Amino acid sequence: MKNIFFLIVIGITTVTNVYSQEFKLKNYTFDIDHEIIGVAYCNSEFYCLESDGKVFSIDSILHKKTIANAPISSTSIVSINDSLFVRTKNDSTFYLKNNKFSFTKRKNDFPFFEDDKYIVEKSCSGEWGGSIYFIDKSDKKKYECASTCPIIVNKLNETYIVTASLADMAGSTQILKIDDPKALTLFKKRKRKKINYVGDDESKTTIGSEIIVDSVGVMVTTSFLYERNLFHIVAGNQGTSLCKIENNEFEEIAKISDDRFWSYNPINVRYSEGKTLSVFRNNNSNGFLFIKENNVTIYSFYKKKKILSNSPSN
Repeated sequence: MKNIFFLIVIGITTVTNVYSQEFKLKNYTFDIDHEIIGVAYCNSEFYCLESDGKVFSIDSILHKKTIANAPISSTSIVSINDSLFVRTKNDSTFYLKNNKFSFTKRKNDFPFFEDDKYIVEKSCSGEWGGSIYFIDKSDKKKYECASTCPIIVNKLNETYIVTASLADMAGSTQILKIDDPKALTLFKKRKRKKINYVGDDESKTTIGSEIIVDSVGVMVTTSFLYERNLFHIVAGNQGTSLCKIENNEFEEIAKISDDRFWSYNPINVRYSEGKTLSVFRNNNSNGFLFIKENNVTIYSFYKKKKILSNSPSN
């Protein structure tokens, strides 16, 4: 039995070492005046939205440049067809033109995930539950599954992998495997009823799905595909790591930071050519991850320290 256990450990370690050698990790830091609340990738540059509405860019040679001032009530920034948009607390939308944000009636609602068969939506009521919905494009039928709380969907072959993570208490993460969305419970429009508690209207069924990871004490920042394998950026007690799932648990491939990269409101955006952008924002860390194939780059932001003058006032 000892020999068998030894062989298993050696096998897992070898796989881990192989993957760690494949990935290239980079880390850059920047000084900022206010917290970063959103990031968009457009024309090979990153556009960062600060909490005071200021937008600055970071180019491929790490040059940081102030672009414009968005409305101070802006809460998010997105790129659509090489154009930048911000949305405010009251759901107004502004677009950037000639270094100025102007109001537009256009709404920029991205589906959480979409392929040629389904449009995927999500909802989250925090610790009281969450849901993921698959809408069939051919007949508009909607299928539901409980998931607290979805942050990103990856499609591996014809299987949908839903990563759900919640920054409540010690944090939790659940990875769902859905082979056929039509095997989920058919969503029936609920009649008007009194909501008795937060989360009362979230899905309560997991029929048609398979839980492949269910962990407490860790939070996944994002999940991504590389060479037909699924990888995860995981924040735990000892920092943040690049991980792969082995035997229904997260197996560390490489530690990428002593800081814990997570967010109360995760932002994950998938771009073409295998690019994924993930924003992290909490009391101790602020920035974003940009993943392109086997390249994982960390952009961390730190508020400038105010220098107090010791000179007596006149």
